[in-house]
Amino acid sequence: MKKISVEKNIFIVARKSKTPYKLDYYLQFPDKVEEYMFTRNYSAKCYEACKSGVPLNNMIFAKRKNPAVMKLVKYLQFMMPYFIDYYELRVGDGKNEKIKQ
Repeated sequence: MKKISVEKNIFIVARKSKTPYKLDYYLQFPDKVEEYMFTRNYSAKCYEACKSGVPLNNMIFAKRKNPAVMKLVKYLQFMMPYFIDYYELRVGDGKNEKIKQ
């Protein structure tokens, strides 16, 4: 599967869900507007990594030894084409490529 990079000023934020043992993930745009992405099982490492916001590209291309974080990365890579279409995100070809409109 090809990894897709997006604008550098888009962040992913994790918030504790009202449902027990779940985390809600949101896209945070430059104007601080947050859009819901998905809900996954709670993981302390994922929560610590994303609670204050991390650039989306950093999570897409992350390589960590923690299995929960890598499952999140794999899920993000799988879902990115949908998020790009749904939120009309600008896309680049690779990690260091310039963004296309």
